[in-house]
Amino acid sequence: MLTYITTIIMRKTIIAIISALIITALQARAQDSTALWRAENQIAQALEKCANTGDDARKTAYAAEAANLMEDALKTQLAFGYEFPLLKSVSKLRSDDGLVRVITFGVGISGGRYIYHGFVMYQSEDLDDIVVTRLKTARRPENDPENANMQSDNWYGAIYYEISQFGKKSQPVYALCGWDGHDQYTNRKVVEQLTFDDEGTPVLGGLFQSEKGNGLSRLIFEFNERAMMTLKYIGKQKLIVGDHLDTPATLPQHKGKPRFMGPDGSYDGFYYKDGRWHYVADVDITNQARP
Repeated sequence: MLTYITTIIMRKTIIAIISALIITALQARAQDSTALWRAENQIAQALEKCANTGDDARKTAYAAEAANLMEDALKTQLAFGYEFPLLKSVSKLRSDDGLVRVITFGVGISGGRYIYHGFVMYQSEDLDDIVVTRLKTARRPENDPENANMQSDNWYGAIYYEISQFGKKSQPVYALCGWDGHDQYTNRKVVEQLTFDDEGTPVLGGLFQSEKGNGLSRLIFEFNERAMMTLKYIGKQKLIVGDHLDTPATLPQHKGKPRFMGPDGSYDGFYYKDGRWHYVADVDITNQARP
């Protein structure tokens, strides 16, 4: 009889402990959810201030405020799955394997230039926690940015609008397509490779082939500010495809000058194989097989 009573007491104790743990976990999730909602509203307000002022110094300060608030918010437990629906002007990408989130935004300032802020979140089965890395812009090496070693602490800076996945499932390689409002005369499109080291730290840059040569760290396409360049991943062909840029035949004196360049009606492709990005000219975008 005593053993039976003891068993009942132990069961009730275990149930009480489990119930307390569940309640505590639910309360923590509710607190995180509330904190994220509040942070999102504060970020939205800072970005709205950016949009409503014409002063570059204030824009810079408000953008930094938004980024600081975002950094704190992304460190909360539920942030990896939170969609931040109020932040319409912020790009929020998620990889197909569900392991990576890339969040970027840009604020326009005078001279057609932009201030960029970004974050990379990485969740791996080998890591106990989600790794959050802030992307920090520095002075760009404008003479040769395609060959520069630019990591998270001296990020090139862009608004990424697409992430695609290549390579082996066990060693995925991600490609980021982005937009950069370079100056008042030209815009740029960018392809950046993203991988991760054993600690979950993002590693930017790869080995790209293009018309310009081999071994480029990233691809940068610069064109007239009024032109529209397409650059996107086509899944059926497993290619990143972009408009080929050229100078109109009517302006031979400006050949090769980005300020006068735009799409010429043909397409270039880039595919990943054996650790490198290979260039394909004159891609037929109606063809379903990779060249």
